[in-house]
Order: sequence, then C-alpha cells, then structure tokens
Amino acid sequence: MEYSQVATLLNETEIPNLLGEDVTIADDLNNIVDVGVAMENLTADQIKDYTGSFVAGIVRLWLDERVFSKTINNLYRDYYEFGAIVQRVKSGLMEVTDDVSTNLENGTVYQQDKFIGFNFDNKVYTKQAGFELDWSIPNNMWKVAFSSPMELMKLIAYIGNRAEATVRANIFALQLATVRKMAVSHAASRIKLVSLYNSIFNAGEGDTPITAAEAETDASFLRWACEQIVLVKKALTDISAKANDGTITTYTPAEDIDVIMLSKFATDIKFNMTSDVYNKELVDIGNYEELNFFQNSGTSIMPDIAVSGEILESVPSAVEGGDPTVTHIEKCVAIIYDKYAAGITTHGEKVTAHYNAKGDFTNYFRRCPATYYVDSRENTVVFTLE
Repeated sequence: MEYSQVATLLNETEIPNLLGEDVTIADDLNNIVDVGVAMENLTADQIKDYTGSFVAGIVRLWLDERVFSKTINNLYRDYYEFGAIVQRVKSGLMEVTDDVSTNLENGTVYQQDKFIGFNFDNKVYTKQAGFELDWSIPNNMWKVAFSSPMELMKLIAYIGNRAEATVRANIFALQLATVRKMAVSHAASRIKLVSLYNSIFNAGEGDTPITAAEAETDASFLRWACEQIVLVKKALTDISAKANDGTITTYTPAEDIDVIMLSKFATDIKFNMTSDVYNKELVDIGNYEELNFFQNSGTSIMPDIAVSGEILESVPSAVEGGDPTVTHIEKCVAIIYDKYAAGITTHGEKVTAHYNAKGDFTNYFRRCPATYYVDSRENTVVFTLE
C-alpha cells in the first residue's frame, strides 16, 4: 500500500486550474489516479499495509459481470432436439385455364378426369455448424484466496458469466457470417447507389459526379437514397423474380420485410438529412436493425464505411489447383430481405459436466450446434455506396 499526500498538488495545480488560469497548469496525476498493477507484477511491498506490519485487506472485489448482448434477433427461426435437416418448400404460381362453363357447346366432351400435378421447389439444408466451450472449476484450490463462501461464489458466477459472453460473441460472429452469405448470394444484383445517383443527376456535360465520401454527408443524396430503400420495400410485396435468384416467383408480405442498416450510414441519414426535415414521417424508412460492421470492425474506433461496409468471400475451387471464387462487395450500407431469406435453427444446445476426483475439480462442456442457412429464392436487395 502507498498513501500519497496531495495537498500541495491541489493548492498549486488542481484548484487554480479549477478556478481558471490564463495558461493551463500541467499536472502529474501518477500519485493520485491509480492505473493498476498486473497481478504477476506485484511486489511484496505493494500488498503490505502502511506500517508494513500486515497484508492489506481487500475492501472491494469487483468483477466485470456485464453480459455481451449483441445479436441479430431476426435470424432466429426455431430450436429442436430431434432431427437434423431443415427443409424449405416453395412453389411458383399455378397455371390457369379458360372457364368453359359460360359457353357450353352441344356434343362437346369436357375433360374433368385429368390429374393435375403440382410443382414443388424444395431445398434441403444438411449442414450443421457448431463449437464447444470448456472450462474448469476447482473445489478446494480457490478457497485460500477468499474469506467467505459468498466471495468465492461470486467468482464462480463470474466465470459462468464469461462463458456466456464468449458463447454470445462467437454466435454473433456466426450471425454476421450468415448475413454476409445472404448478401454475397445477391451480390450480382446489388444496387450501387452512388453510381446510380450520378447516372441520373450528374450525367450531363460539365456535371461533377459525387463521390462515396461526399455522399455520406450530402443531404440531397441521402434523401434520394432513403427514397430508393422505401421504394424497394414496397416493390418486394409484388410477386416477381426480380429480387431473388430468379429460379421461382415469390413475394414478401410487408410484415415479413426486414432491414439491416450499417450504423455509420444510418447515423449519416439522421444527422445530415432527417434532422433538417420538417415532416420526418414522410422520409421514414421504417424499422431496421443496425450493425456497426458486416465483417471487419477495423483498427480505428471511428467508423469508416470503406472498412465496416466491406464484404469479401473467397471460396476454394472444387478443381485442384484452380482459382478460388472471390466475391467482393464494397461499402455495403443496407440490406433489405425477406425474413425467411436467412435463418438460424439451433439444435440441442446444452452443458454437460464431469467431476475429477483426483484433482477435486469439475469440468464443464458447453456445446452450441446450429444450422445457419440462406435461401436465395427469397427476396434480398443489397445497397452499396459504390
């Protein structure tokens, strides 16, 4: 333990700065604010009391028990313990015929015994993905570090909390991967907002095309981009094969349309466009879920759409020595999709335990299997600032 007298520092630096000075007085806070010492670097003197006669008591054991809560709730479909394969059945429109009942002709035979089959479009998802998290809790070893059973139970509860945070972080990473796969499946038909905007408004002689960086703060562009998102949401309620893989006609009821927005882009809209709009409800794109990034959070705390909006997939070639199939989506800012275009079905997640009598500790094993799937037959539209 170390006790610092700070009266001189307060009188000569902190209080004058507090009351106001012509020039800021530099201070040294090392003797006031403790930044902590790693346990392995502690010396014996640092844990003695002021007199050096006793070991100083711990007055507060603080454990960081905050739970990691990031998740994409819209992806979850169901949970089950039995079975393993997910099957999704769709079909296109049926063929209609003429109604002959209003124009019957004498002597004509009207066919009614012909079997009329139905065409199904089935997809089966046979892949499961999962991981396991293991940890140990000793029964006797940790007792020497605590003065009461309650403190020890707090540590054990904290380890359970960290296990939960670890599982949630890894599942969130798999959720992001599912969203990216959905985007990659529709990469070829993505809407490149900046290019489209320039082709409409800046295609004349002498016009200066807007750049992606400028678009982020340009109120006119952001208002137009919001309009395109709203229009596409409305278009998905019509039956067509324009916004899926083209294999079958489909439609998405308004209540089944989900939207994911990149946080940087959503914030750009709020601060640079919506804040100046009087009738905000007229430009409201509706409910959406925000993601800070799709694949890479980057190295800077400040968000950059070029980094956070990048999606890059590389699939190895099925032919030995062949080139991988690379899909690169730059500056992805929004994805509108049918709620059934991507999903997660969890299977029998559970924790098992095993006691080791020799070492007097218990091992815990948490298994997290699931089916992560994308159905390209459902509507999905990707928006970028390309």
